[in-house]
Parts: sequence; structure tokens; C-alpha cells
Amino acid sequence: MKYRHKPRSKLGAVIFDLDGTLVDSAADIASSLNHALSCEGLATVPLANVRTMIGDGVAALVRKAIDHQGAAVDPDRCNRVTERFMTFAHSVPVNASTLYPGTENLLRRLRRDGVRLGVCTNKPHDLAGRVLQMLGAAEIIDGWIGGGHFAMKPDPSSLLAVIEELGATPDATVYVGDMRVDYLTALNADTAFIGVNFGAWRYDLPDMDKPCVVMSMEELRKGLVAE
Repeated sequence: MKYRHKPRSKLGAVIFDLDGTLVDSAADIASSLNHALSCEGLATVPLANVRTMIGDGVAALVRKAIDHQGAAVDPDRCNRVTERFMTFAHSVPVNASTLYPGTENLLRRLRRDGVRLGVCTNKPHDLAGRVLQMLGAAEIIDGWIGGGHFAMKPDPSSLLAVIEELGATPDATVYVGDMRVDYLTALNADTAFIGVNFGAWRYDLPDMDKPCVVMSMEELRKGLVAE
């Protein structure tokens, strides 16, 4: 399927990744991760490194963090660290996390224009919902799906499920994300895609069309909203 940054038909839905796209949550993710690693007697990981590990789900994050310090990545250890991560994250879903500047204004503008809004993330579903609620975004978002119900992105099933929940179609949808996995998810679902570079975007797509990447929510608004 060929990349595109605009929908084929009139814009009906915009679906966002969560971490690094709508929410700057890296510090809270790092806190949960480092708490879990410390409980296992492992070294903590600097925030800058954690940012590069986010995006493929908690289990993958844990494996990357353990491998980063040269420790053995055995299944039992990974399971223990993952469970501790989840326990801590559920106890403190939001501490340092914030919506990126301009996010609420963009979401409300799109809603006023009749565009349906969704979130598709690899973050565990219940945790994603709590983060959206605590940051005041849940009341604006029409639906979300997180990890645990479908195969992880870049499998398109979760994105397609959100599109269906919103009553939209892939042809009328734009998916917005900050990582390669988001680009691939949109490609696999045959939706348009716009990247944002205020999260963890990395230009590591040598064999694919270079995607449209915006610098701010204001620039994203200009690409989505008809003046």
C-alpha cells in the first residue's frame, strides 16, 4: 500500500497514538520502569534512553531496558519486571505527564468541525483510559483502544477497530503518531498518516516514502482543519 498524508475522501476521523503524540508521558513511564527494575536489583535507565524504547508495549519496553544494561533477558525476569511496572503505573497513572501544548484546542476544534476522534495505542487499555481521564481528554475523545485486546501495532487490527467504533472508514481517516510503528500501522490499515516530531520520531524509513511530519499541534491543526 502506498503512503499518503491526506484521506481519500472527506475527513471523518482523526485517530492519535497516545504516548509521545497526545501526551508527554516519558517521565512517568521511566518512573514505573525504574521502580520495577530496582525491585529486581537491576540498574535504572536514564530518561533519554527510555524515550527511545517506548512504543512497542510494556513487555517490549522491559526487554529493551534489561538488554540495555547487559543483563540476562529471561522470561521469568521479564514477567516479574512487567508485573511490577504495571502495578506501579496503575498506582500512579499521571504524575509528570501532560498534554502537549495546543492539544486540547486542536481536539475541540476538530470536534466542532464534526470530526470523530480516537486513540489507538500499545499502552495497556485500562491504563490508557485512566491517563486520558486524568488529563481531561477522555471527555473529548470518542473512543480508544489500547494494548491487550488486539495484536500490537504495527498489526492494523486495533486501528481498524477504532475506525469501526467511530463509524468511520480508512479512506476518511488520518492516523497521527510519533514513531515508525505508527507509520507502519497506518500503512497496514490503508489510512493516511501524519507524524509529529515532538515525541520520539525517528527518521528510520529508508525503504519507504518519507512521511509528512509536523513540528507542533498548531502545524498539525493547519494540516487537518479547513480554514
